[in-house]
Amino acid sequence: MSVTLVTSLYDIGRSKLDGRTWDEYLDWFSKTLQLKSPMIVFVDQSLVDFVRQHRNGLPTKIIEEPIEKAPYYYLKGKMDGVIESKKYQSKISDPNRIECKSSLYNIIQYSKFGWLDKASEENYFNSEYFLWVDAGLSRFFYDIDLNNSYPGENAKQSLLNIKDSILIQVFLSYYPDLANAKELPKEYLQDNRSYIMGGMFGAGKESIKKLRLIVDNILEEMLTDNLINNEQIVLGYLYKKHSDLFVEFFNESYMHRSYELVVELSK
Repeated sequence: MSVTLVTSLYDIGRSKLDGRTWDEYLDWFSKTLQLKSPMIVFVDQSLVDFVRQHRNGLPTKIIEEPIEKAPYYYLKGKMDGVIESKKYQSKISDPNRIECKSSLYNIIQYSKFGWLDKASEENYFNSEYFLWVDAGLSRFFYDIDLNNSYPGENAKQSLLNIKDSILIQVFLSYYPDLANAKELPKEYLQDNRSYIMGGMFGAGKESIKKLRLIVDNILEEMLTDNLINNEQIVLGYLYKKHSDLFVEFFNESYMHRSYELVVELSK
């Protein structure tokens, strides 16, 4: 079974928004790029040589395009209008979050679904399964041996068995009221508590298309309602609303933002 990893990195001046520096992201990205798997990477011209250097001959398709070509850039004007609205700022939980201040941040977060869809459509490596991997995910690699193929053989078989579903990570410990709820009201889309992790998720080709469609629909509804929030909140809402589409990996650590799935898939 073949698995393709999909990732991306753009400089949106994040250090001025939440303190995370570009140099930090380049360091994390350099390690994420070392995963031994076919990989599709969406970057602008400034990072093409960086990707080539750190992929070091591994099977890679670099798709060079400016951020203006990102799948959801066309919504920038609407997102800016929402973010600048006093009504929005008064109703959204914790309006100082980066997603409440930067349309470019939201464009990158939602474009994960579009990039994953494009990667599965082109299918440069004839893969049966596609995994989104955040550029900075390597900070959660822990004891992963980068000399080994990724995912591991056992993990590949497990992914093959669930390729008709969307694999997501559910964080059980930090917000049990959310994780254990049978459904979540639409008001959750204004919340600041993420219990689904957006740094890694995956699916087979047809499931990816289903995911993008329902994300498109809820994003359109949100913007019409003068609302924007991060993709993890949206995934948390959609997971309860369309539970039949998803299969869960339960992160059980009590450490917030512990990405156990990325390590589990190395086995």
